[in-house]
Amino acid sequence: MKPEFLRFHQLARQKKRYDYHIHTSWSDGRATVREFIMAALDKDMEAIAFTEHVRRTSTWFDSFIDEVKGLREKNTRLQIYVGIEAKALDFQGSLDANAHTIKRAEIVLGAVHRYPDNNGGYLDFQELSPDEASKIEFGLACALLKNPCVDVLAHPGGVFERLYHTAFPGAYLEEIVNIANQQSKTIEINSSYLKDFSYHLALFSKLNPLISLGSDAHHPAELDGGCDILAGF
Repeated sequence: MKPEFLRFHQLARQKKRYDYHIHTSWSDGRATVREFIMAALDKDMEAIAFTEHVRRTSTWFDSFIDEVKGLREKNTRLQIYVGIEAKALDFQGSLDANAHTIKRAEIVLGAVHRYPDNNGGYLDFQELSPDEASKIEFGLACALLKNPCVDVLAHPGGVFERLYHTAFPGAYLEEIVNIANQQSKTIEINSSYLKDFSYHLALFSKLNPLISLGSDAHHPAELDGGCDILAGF
């Protein structure tokens, strides 16, 4: 069962506490599934989603699902989802995840992590100007939103902002949100990638997209960051 996403204004009114972007020791996180569940219960959260990094060659996802579902049955106070975060492989929105994994995932985050070179490799970030990089990230994000397998666009513009320490162009972000609305896709508020959310929140208030809150937590202490950002709006 997939989680239900609310539009920005409804979510801001309801003040729901959840985190739909978490990485455990199954991928590059620093805590177990059980430790994250205990931390979420301690924070009185309503729901969490484990969204592990995968690749098309990943073979462990079924075992991961079995662990999460086993613990989910024992922790009925907390709604728990199991999913993936997969990067864009090309400008057609292809995901670095195999069909079996995508089918079993209850939530699929599509993310820009690298910039493909269209030859099976990736561009060198250091050889790109900010204008070139922002255009590439924009194109990849738009392609992910048009992939029917993607539920949520993770950290839009986030890789660009980490690389260049400047805001992702507002015109690109606005067009990304418009496409998300057209495609009935969800945009993530990610508390890890971005530091200044004022423009994002103003834009989301204007266009009212479907929103997912995610901390991109790799340790239980990082849980719930997206909720904190929205609470200040």
